[in-house]
Amino acid sequence: GQFPQKNVQQVSEAPQLYRENIHGFLLKEKRRTSFLLLLLDHLMESGSFLFISLGEPEVIQEQLLYCRVGIGFHLQILPGGSVRGVHRPTQYSWLKLFSIRPGLVAIRGLRSGLFLCMSRDGWAHGAFSDDCIFKENLEENHYTTYSSYSHPGKYLALSRKGELRRGGSANRNQASTHFLPRRRLW
Repeated sequence: GQFPQKNVQQVSEAPQLYRENIHGFLLKEKRRTSFLLLLLDHLMESGSFLFISLGEPEVIQEQLLYCRVGIGFHLQILPGGSVRGVHRPTQYSWLKLFSIRPGLVAIRGLRSGLFLCMSRDGWAHGAFSDDCIFKENLEENHYTTYSSYSHPGKYLALSRKGELRRGGSANRNQASTHFLPRRRLW
């Protein structure tokens, strides 16, 4: 989606700040707002600045998140905001991950345009809210877990049937929370 004209003007007023130190700006910002995520995404897509050094956000285009539970499922974010797993990836399975700072990521569905968020109750959904930042942890088995930054202890998880599990009912040691980022289908 496009930014409303008001927000585009705000971005153009201070592009040098973002070019010089987007990472420092995000660390200074106390509120975790979806506006910051949209702003960062817009600046990356428009080519307003490049990420070169390791300490700054990195974008990975068109990525799948594969969960090893059951027969194996790819996470998808549907246009209505529902989140679930599918064995064979669909157009809604392609995601964009970018780091806010080391260990913190935002996940956006490329087709739906919605960010992956987790509510206080532990349910994941696609939306634009302050609950869209996740802690990314590489586990000993080389799979990645995603836990809510806003609601600690709530993990992104799929059931053996590919249905979404409530974040509070799963922990980082369960296969239902283990995801493998994939850039290709095979």
